[in-house]
Amino acid sequence: MLHRSLSLLTFACTAAFATNATAAVRWTGHRLPDGTMRFVSHDLLTGQTTSLDLSPEDLCDDRAVIIALDANTDTGRHGMGLVWTDELGEVEAARLDILNSVDFDFDPTTVRFRADVDQVSAARTTSTAVDAMARIEIDATGPEGELFDMLQTDRVQADPVNGIPGDIDADGIVLVHDLLQVVSALFNSCLPEEDCYGDVDGDGVVNVQDILIVLQHYGETSGYTSDAPSRLIHFQLVGGSHTDADPNFIHPNVYNDEDGWQALIENNLALISEQAPDGWDMWLHNPGGYWFDHDYTWRAPDGETQPMVFEQLKLAREHRPGLLELDAVRQWMDGIGGRMYGYVGLPRTYDSPTGDWSAMPDHGAPDLVDKWYGDLLQQGFSGVGHDASAHHPSDSAWYTEMVPELRARGVEVFLESIPRRNSPHLLGQSVVAEHRLWEDFSGDCPQWFYTPEEIKAAGGRAIHLVIWPSGMSPNESGYDPDFDLLQWQLDTSVELLEAGETVAVNLAGLVRHGYDISPIITAAQ
Repeated sequence: MLHRSLSLLTFACTAAFATNATAAVRWTGHRLPDGTMRFVSHDLLTGQTTSLDLSPEDLCDDRAVIIALDANTDTGRHGMGLVWTDELGEVEAARLDILNSVDFDFDPTTVRFRADVDQVSAARTTSTAVDAMARIEIDATGPEGELFDMLQTDRVQADPVNGIPGDIDADGIVLVHDLLQVVSALFNSCLPEEDCYGDVDGDGVVNVQDILIVLQHYGETSGYTSDAPSRLIHFQLVGGSHTDADPNFIHPNVYNDEDGWQALIENNLALISEQAPDGWDMWLHNPGGYWFDHDYTWRAPDGETQPMVFEQLKLAREHRPGLLELDAVRQWMDGIGGRMYGYVGLPRTYDSPTGDWSAMPDHGAPDLVDKWYGDLLQQGFSGVGHDASAHHPSDSAWYTEMVPELRARGVEVFLESIPRRNSPHLLGQSVVAEHRLWEDFSGDCPQWFYTPEEIKAAGGRAIHLVIWPSGMSPNESGYDPDFDLLQWQLDTSVELLEAGETVAVNLAGLVRHGYDISPIITAAQ
């Protein structure tokens, strides 16, 4: 949770647009006397509202309600994406949207964000999450009252991450200017839909209590450090890409039905933290397991089966639900300030040009986001990668409908592998691929494939999975059993990080085999 010294604080979100002179957009959340949580999106100019009530009977007490607030200047939409777990343990999702409510010059830096920090954890989203403005996590139970109130105003507001109580002018330090702002507005009362400049504690009136808060924090600075994603990611294989093992085989040191995900924490994550207590994120590869005992085909003759299916989370819910009980892992990663990314199968919303499968439109339906992604959304995953998704055409429903839905919810979408130049619609998305593919495709054939530099320049990220050198994996002709793969992984990771790239590598494997990963940690800083 965030700083808890006050019952209510005022925050704001960041981006870089021109100032909008007319306040119109608002998002609110309240807990009613009977425990029901009411969430509302408003258009204050037209009076339009859309709302959702979640009663205590609708919720699992030990799972938070996850909120994503978004505003899209291209479509004029602003809304709220909600994810919660019901009393049966099923993940649910909904959206509250209002159309034609966001002007082209809407400026997120002018949005006031007030939250009850005893019940709410709130943070702005990263620059890679287009349209998403903030992510909010709310305890399922708690006292009645305002949970959050996000309101478009006419002036730049303090930032929700680097803001501190009493920093009225949002310059990162509490000084006399902030005190004068409160004094000048002393005894002003504000209606809920108004911007109450100087109301530090959010009680609707500027009074002596607000002056005392400024004085209490006088001289304090934000001490803010960048909340940008780490360039170092621990690559953790969960379900592997092979068919010569039992269905859904997962190494017991990663997950087993007796210890659950505690096995991953004790055997891998704790091992990494001995050398790197923080400063890294985690990529869970096939977190719902690796399913191939099914009837779906992927570039195989009719009747044969292949493993990489988009329904892996759905299949895990049906056959091995413990895989989706990631609370312990999430709490551990929260403890080191690390983000989590998940890699799932291929959404099929277009006809295969080779005739290997027919389209499955449901994979691109935003109202089914809970079915395909709900468990990852509930656990606060920052990004999701997809198998072979760089093949999606411009009219794929997954690309045109589901990808915007995920990004509006603050989830970064990663394509795999590297987009070709004949698919310019994909430029701007983030991309993940094995490092050898970056070398073979973008490096050797830049006339056909986009380069990491072009992908990043267009607003995406490029992640290098450091697994095997080109042509040297066990199934390739250049395989050498005496090759020191781990030393190569360490050296290559350092080289890429020093060049400013983002790397995903199995840090636990390096530490377990006696390698010092401090050069990787240093290069990532």
